[in-house]
Amino acid sequence: PKPEVDYKAPQETLRDGIEEIRTMYDLMVLAMQTDLSRVLTYRQPLESLLKTLKITYTGHQISHYHGSEGRTRDAKSRELKQTELFAGFIDQLKQTRDFDGSRLFDNCLVSYGSNIRTGHMLKNVPAFVTGNAKGKIRHGQHLVMPEDTALCNLWLTLLQTCDVPAESFGDSDGVVSEMLV
Repeated sequence: PKPEVDYKAPQETLRDGIEEIRTMYDLMVLAMQTDLSRVLTYRQPLESLLKTLKITYTGHQISHYHGSEGRTRDAKSRELKQTELFAGFIDQLKQTRDFDGSRLFDNCLVSYGSNIRTGHMLKNVPAFVTGNAKGKIRHGQHLVMPEDTALCNLWLTLLQTCDVPAESFGDSDGVVSEMLV
């Protein structure tokens, strides 16, 4: 039987980008807590978030912020709000108990990042990794990978950490061993 949870579903259509993200994070926690899913992906609704923050640039325009004081300011505002919302999600994982009484945070692995930085390049993209992953990940470090390291190396590392027997992923050429305990 699935665990019972105490969650009041929203009664109205969400029109606020911030509340939409918070609700989705709530649903992700519920999916894990009730064991409906242990693998989740989520792409934040950037346009509705920008609208809620009263930012008039589109998601694409704001990704090209170099040389524009207004876009740089608005990009920082967006990134701050996204990071605050993500931190709230992590706090939820730490506060929510899994079926065995442990914290969800201790039994999961969460990656958060972007597929691009300013411009249209897949180089030097940011990525956060958190969750205890049953003690397999070394936390509290900032890694700067050598230039031209494939982002798929991160994905391969995370797959193997979760006991998926993958030898490669996309254009990976190895794992990020610095992340592992």
